[in-house]
Order: sequence, then structure tokens, then C-alpha cells
Amino acid sequence: LALSVGGTTRVATGNAGGWHLGTVDGVSGLTIAAGTATEVTLVSQGSLGLNSTLNLGSGASTLTLRAASFDASSATVSGQSRATVKFDVADQSQTLTLGGSGSTLSQASLAKFNGARDIVIGSAGTDIVAESGLSVSVGDALELVGDSLSLPYGITVTGGSLHLDAQIGRAHV
Repeated sequence: LALSVGGTTRVATGNAGGWHLGTVDGVSGLTIAAGTATEVTLVSQGSLGLNSTLNLGSGASTLTLRAASFDASSATVSGQSRATVKFDVADQSQTLTLGGSGSTLSQASLAKFNGARDIVIGSAGTDIVAESGLSVSVGDALELVGDSLSLPYGITVTGGSLHLDAQIGRAHV
């Protein structure tokens, strides 16, 4: 799939095998129109492959990614300095694991979005478990949101702050 968008867009598939961004008819990956405040949501019941060109348009856009796992380890991301990028599982009965090479969201994939204004991982109803340390660079904040947070490894945020939002009494930091 390849997208060039300038308005609110949602792409979802029920394919358990997942899907990925690529090149179709000369359009590669995801391109958000320059300077627009666009909302793009990509949902996969399986893996979501993001190893393509992702141009977030240099505007106050929001890219919401929901999947069983993410692979952006060889993505080329640009135009993200004013954007918010959100990662969450498509099925909230699945634990969102972070940092490890086999995690739902690996450090290698997360690092491709360095420089985004905000990165939000999880949502109410999600359980988050760090399997390794995390290191990101953001303009404003890295936010971890979930019913429970298990964060036994270090988290380094450069250029912004770390926000933790967990249901009271269930956070382990």
C-alpha cells in the first residue's frame, strides 16, 4: 500500500497476516501534504510493515498506528518535527511490549520516529511491558499510556519530557 494524503484518512484490514507500506504506481510509502494538520490512522490485525518512506508533511499531523507488531527498522521518516506519532496494539487483550528486538515495538523501529514533536505509546485499556531500555528524541514528550506499565529498564528522552499515565496502583516503574 502507498498513500499520498491531505485529509483525514483511515486504512484498516482484518488480514491476520498483516500488511506493509510499499510502492504503488510511483507513490512510495506515506506522504502527507506539506503543512497540513492531517490525521492518518493505519490499522493491522497482524504486523504493520513501515519500512518505506514516511513523509509526515512538516505540519501538525497525527499518525496513529495500531497493530499486533510494528516493523519500521529500515524506514526513512521525514517532516516529523511538528507531528504526533501514536503506537498501540489493535487488540487490547494483547500486551504491548517495548524495546527488545522481538517486542511489539522494538527500539530500532521506535528510533526511526526520533524528532517527532510527541510520541504516544499505548492507550487506556492497554498493558505495557518494557523488555529492554528505550531511548528517544522528541520535541515535546514521550508519553506511555496504559492500564498498567511495567518499566524495569531505563528510559532516556532527549529534547523533551517523559509522561507516564497508568491506572492508579498498577504502574511498576
